[in-house]
Amino acid sequence: MNVMEGMVLAGLFLLALVDIKEKMIPVIPVMAAGGLLLVYQLWQGKGIWEVLAGLLPGLLLLLLSFCTRGGIGSGDGGVLCVLGTACGVQETVAVLGLAFVLEAVIAAGLLVTRRAGRKTELPFLPCVLAGYIVVLLR
Repeated sequence: MNVMEGMVLAGLFLLALVDIKEKMIPVIPVMAAGGLLLVYQLWQGKGIWEVLAGLLPGLLLLLLSFCTRGGIGSGDGGVLCVLGTACGVQETVAVLGLAFVLEAVIAAGLLVTRRAGRKTELPFLPCVLAGYIVVLLR
């Protein structure tokens, strides 16, 4: 694991804790991290189109947030944009896919055990963190 992967892991861990406790994601730190990562990636010699392509999964999640009128949090989309800037589009799509599957399994388990209903809000960033860990370990 390199330094950037470790910093992304630490940031996702902290944001997952906030998402669990507060059911919201602080926008300013996420935007600041995204700006710093963008500058860092360009400084490291990555092409602008490669970096911008990494934003696509997060932008898709932001679009879904808009279409569901906040049913999917916009903060989750912002975090995925930052993750895409750090990891690239392929890894971010893998993380997002794993996170969706894990969230679905958790939701199904909660519904079956009647610990949650259809309107229960579940934090998504812990699943993103788990997906990121799996992608790092592959």
